[in-house]
Amino acid sequence: MSKKCSKCKIVKDEHEFCKNSAAKDGLQCSCKDCYKLYQQIEKNKEAGRRRARKSYVKHAERIREKERLKRMTPENIEKRRIYYREHLKTYEKRPERKLRKSIRAKVLCQIELGKMIRPTECSKCGSNIKIQQHHKDYSKPLDVIWLCNICHGLEHRKDS
Repeated sequence: MSKKCSKCKIVKDEHEFCKNSAAKDGLQCSCKDCYKLYQQIEKNKEAGRRRARKSYVKHAERIREKERLKRMTPENIEKRRIYYREHLKTYEKRPERKLRKSIRAKVLCQIELGKMIRPTECSKCGSNIKIQQHHKDYSKPLDVIWLCNICHGLEHRKDS
């Protein structure tokens, strides 16, 4: 019995294909020669990836500095400035963004007036690192839960 190789498209005898119990006919779709070639290519790719990783680790500081200098060229600075200007035009105009911004401002105003106290630790885990305000419902602007940035992220992932 013969079979057509999916790689080289040549019809070959069954013994020129490796076994594969998952396939309907019990044989791989590519012949042994094509499969061997594929294995060599993949091995070379992996070796190249390993070399690149090793080189990056060895020269990481120099590579990062080069990238930073590349980002700091006047042309790239101007490109970023234009991008962010355009992005902010649409981002800040979204109604939900305006609402959230104004509610955060109200809370900060209440804190400055002394009517509200910003706690020093997370209300969930007790951590005192980067405490942020979380609103479950923006229709109640002063109903705030104070969470650390980790618990705040978890709270948002739980909501969605």
